[in-house]
Amino acid sequence: MNVGSLVVSVITKFSANLESILPQILEATTRRLIAAKELSTVEDLLSVLCYMVSIDVDQTINFLQNFEIQTIFNIWFKNFETLRGVKIKENCEALAKIYLANKSFEFTVDGDEYVDLKSDIIITRSMRRKQEFQQVSVPFKIIKCLVFELNSQAQHRDIGEATDYAHDDHDHDHDHIEQDDGDEGWEDLDDIGDNFEKFQSYIDDDRDHGDADDDLKEFLINFFKTVASQNIQNFKEIYNNLRDEEKQVLTENVV
Repeated sequence: MNVGSLVVSVITKFSANLESILPQILEATTRRLIAAKELSTVEDLLSVLCYMVSIDVDQTINFLQNFEIQTIFNIWFKNFETLRGVKIKENCEALAKIYLANKSFEFTVDGDEYVDLKSDIIITRSMRRKQEFQQVSVPFKIIKCLVFELNSQAQHRDIGEATDYAHDDHDHDHDHIEQDDGDEGWEDLDDIGDNFEKFQSYIDDDRDHGDADDDLKEFLINFFKTVASQNIQNFKEIYNNLRDEEKQVLTENVV
């Protein structure tokens, strides 16, 4: 179950001694990832890919070309939303680095499931295994994964702030309650989502997006500000093809 973490530990501590057999170690790890069935094993083996990307993203992608690279990325993306703990951040950083490397991939990966909105059939677990997926580019899928995690981080923080607020002692003296001035002082962000240029124009400021110790959320915000402002990997086209809910996540957290 911990073979991935063990491999990373061995490589980091004894890389000089393992140079001659490192390709074989990485090959065995990659093949084990393709064959793995248990979530905990897959999650741990992905740590090796993340470590490889952090060292040299170009060499890692070239290495994976020797294997079933499409299968590997599909495994990576399929299990992304179920990651836990520190592995969430290391996976986000690795995927972001792959995106920023501006690599060209000659294959597609599984995107969203095809859903028949007119059908009232309940999809069972066995049926879901046979579900067909839209085929999307690797950069597009990376963005969708990172938007998912940005939304998750924002929701966790909102819950935490609500809990803190609930435990605070508040003065309910109505003499100190200010009158509601309507929308004065607030920006209307509702019309930004469908307009990439407007979204892009709003991300160049330096407004505060949260506590400094909220590392992963800040990392994701800075990532999206970078790719949007510089239109890396034709982010404009990717943004325009996101679902409305995903655009809203970016508007609420990045703008």
